[in-house]
Amino acid sequence: MNKKTTTTVWVFSLGLVGIVGIFAAMSYINTEHAKVVAACKQVKLGATEDEVRKIMGAPINTVPFDDGKRKSKILIFPSSALASTPPQIEIAIETRQVVEVICDDEYRLAPVK
Repeated sequence: MNKKTTTTVWVFSLGLVGIVGIFAAMSYINTEHAKVVAACKQVKLGATEDEVRKIMGAPINTVPFDDGKRKSKILIFPSSALASTPPQIEIAIETRQVVEVICDDEYRLAPVK
């Protein structure tokens, strides 16, 4: 083989390995995200923060929330970069119980108003 052909084969091979690696990483991320969403769907309204942490593990962030009507904190859990809504659990400060559960775009538990 000449030098040009050898270079072309190497570039093609490296590109193919890169594409396979990207798909493998995306598959792993989607699998982990699916596990977090499945765990999130086990959380019920009225659960305590300790119960949430037993089911979901540690959140990646906690955000205070105060809209003048209620004070709470929102626990944010790991998510796929492709997900538009990360799994999040809102816990009322006063009662220390879950008042809202958002697992993904299609699953949400909230009190009936």
